Amino acid sequence: MNVGIKRGSNSTSIPEAASPPFWLASSLLLLQPTVQHYPWGDPDFIPRLIGQSNPEGKPFAELWMGAHPDSPSLVRLPGRTASLLEILEAAAEDLLQPAVAERFQRRLPFLLKILAAAAPLSLQIHPSRENAVAGYTRENLAGIPLHAPSRNYKDPNHKPELVVALTDFYGLSGFRPLPDIARQIAAVPALLEAMGRFESSPESLREHYSRLMEWPQSRVDGVLNPLIAQLTARHERQPYGKEDREYWLLRSDQACSIGGHRDRGLFSFYLLNLVHLRPGQGMYLPAGILHSYLEGAAIEIMANSNNVLRGGLTAKHIDVPELLRNVAFVGAEPEIINARRLGQSQEWFYPTPAEEFELHRIELSDMYSHVNRPDHSADILILFALDPGTKVSVTAGGDSLELSQGQVFMAPHGTAYTLRANGRATLYKATLPQRTPAPSGTVSIDSSPSFRGRRPTPLAFGTSGLRGLVADITDLEAYVNTRGFLDYLCASGDVKPGGKVSVAGDLRPSTNSPGRSILRAVARAIQDAGLEVDNLGELPTPALTYYAIRKDRPSIMVTGSHIPFDRNGIKFNRSSGEILKSDEPGILASVQRVRRAEYDRPRTLSLFADDGMFKKEHEHLLPPVNHEGRREYLRRYWDFFPPRALQGARICFYQHSAVGRDLLVELLAGLGAEVIPLGRSESFIPIDTEAIAIEQFEVLQALADQARREGRRVDAVISTDG
Repeated sequence: MNVGIKRGSNSTSIPEAASPPFWLASSLLLLQPTVQHYPWGDPDFIPRLIGQSNPEGKPFAELWMGAHPDSPSLVRLPGRTASLLEILEAAAEDLLQPAVAERFQRRLPFLLKILAAAAPLSLQIHPSRENAVAGYTRENLAGIPLHAPSRNYKDPNHKPELVVALTDFYGLSGFRPLPDIARQIAAVPALLEAMGRFESSPESLREHYSRLMEWPQSRVDGVLNPLIAQLTARHERQPYGKEDREYWLLRSDQACSIGGHRDRGLFSFYLLNLVHLRPGQGMYLPAGILHSYLEGAAIEIMANSNNVLRGGLTAKHIDVPELLRNVAFVGAEPEIINARRLGQSQEWFYPTPAEEFELHRIELSDMYSHVNRPDHSADILILFALDPGTKVSVTAGGDSLELSQGQVFMAPHGTAYTLRANGRATLYKATLPQRTPAPSGTVSIDSSPSFRGRRPTPLAFGTSGLRGLVADITDLEAYVNTRGFLDYLCASGDVKPGGKVSVAGDLRPSTNSPGRSILRAVARAIQDAGLEVDNLGELPTPALTYYAIRKDRPSIMVTGSHIPFDRNGIKFNRSSGEILKSDEPGILASVQRVRRAEYDRPRTLSLFADDGMFKKEHEHLLPPVNHEGRREYLRRYWDFFPPRALQGARICFYQHSAVGRDLLVELLAGLGAEVIPLGRSESFIPIDTEAIAIEQFEVLQALADQARREGRRVDAVISTDG
């Protein structure tokens, strides 16, 4: 990869003797990626990309572009070569941007790779951030050397990743929908005999899969030997194709079953989704998703981590118990990610909820040059393909680089650069999700773009949730904010894919009524985030939050509390309770990514009409109400107070339109009180709990007087207006 470098008169090179290296943010950095020669690697794809001969046929598995300590890229400087890790340690603020450097502990937050597989990779998952920190600390305390073969956790970071196919790419990704697994087991007698009856539930999946993975080797061989023999004979009569999971099972058996024993990872071919990505298609893998790449070349971007927990299909260290502790036992169809165009440009991006990275594709031609503004953190770009005879250049200030295929460069924070070509060329760019510097020098989110020519009003966000006019809380706005919150929770490990999110709402018509339902938009966002809606119905916020915390799951409450009738709100809770101020930047960044993705989606593929409300064919129904939340809330009080604690008390109850009005009558009656409902507001009346008008007191007094006239003693008067 020969590269011509032209520097303007105002450029400054890093002195030969500088230690630590001196850094100027206006420079462009040429990177020399590192190659990983894992046994499953393709001997041709990466050498052809980078222009390197490989007469020995050595496997070239991965090309790393980044600053992971295991294998950092080298930086070509005038007169010397330095490690990108070395430069980061010396000048992370200049390279990344001060706020980004602080946020990611002076580390480049992403790692970019080219992956080329000629044989199956290991069956594996990546841990959540929380589990990575715990595992890394645990193995350090146990004295396991960082590079020991038996080490699971190489760093204290999670590893969400996105893979985008460069050729036809095959892999396994996540458990199949549970009914599909049940049908598959029933259709394969060896599986049915080995596993027994499978119920379509996460609990059954966990039980059955754990049993398979923990069987003694003799039992694994006893089940797989006749099954492999049967499939092999059938393949000889009528060969399987690459769209058949049996094809990959047999191929993986040949590659991975050694020493006369079958690899237990082969069971997973019947239980996981078989995915075929065409060039340009991608899939996102958050924590806990069991997967294996089988064949093909792809560009891969991930959080800057090398944490892998393996369960089979490899000669490397396997730790089944640790893998099972981290697996998400949920079944779902795989989500294929297609690139989305940025406006009318020749730049596309692949939307994911990851905070650490975003992958872009740039298509150059003699008709289109690409200009990148300086308001970015560090970008890494690779020239992937170009037509014969095409020349590509990148300029930044007085610096200019002539690029060849496979060449990689980094544009540091604050560097505006322009890409030009005299023919067709394709580059991939690794970057952080777009943010712009705020006046204070911190990082803030871009202002909201327009949606089909109109600029919706973004909702104000705080630890008390979102509040706004009902007219502004369109289905689109409720969806964008909810999906952004949930993507943030998934990325942070607070909820695993397929996990449940409890929801409830108040009695406002805009919360959930036939003509208008913010709650239905919230529920659709939950499902689209790969999670399950747990609908608790009409329930007070404390009842919802209490139940969700006990179940260790996030919750979302649609309520306007006591604010005026023309307003409403959405309140978000983590599995541990209310979100904190420290959560807000990450949530806002995630919301902005979802907003941009939804606004850029073509009208024909969008869920939303031009007014921001769901198209009729995408209107969503809530699942049936789970009454357990109501029962748990009542039980909390009934178990705390002595039995029949209010025995003999007579209480007049005015049932104002707060959502707890029926629940509290039942609560008091369950404590032994005689509860006399003496009125009920038929329409929703917003009342500030700190400013109850005299008219409301007069209503309550009249109700008490009425009870006395009827000869009934009154010990207390209660209303749900606060």
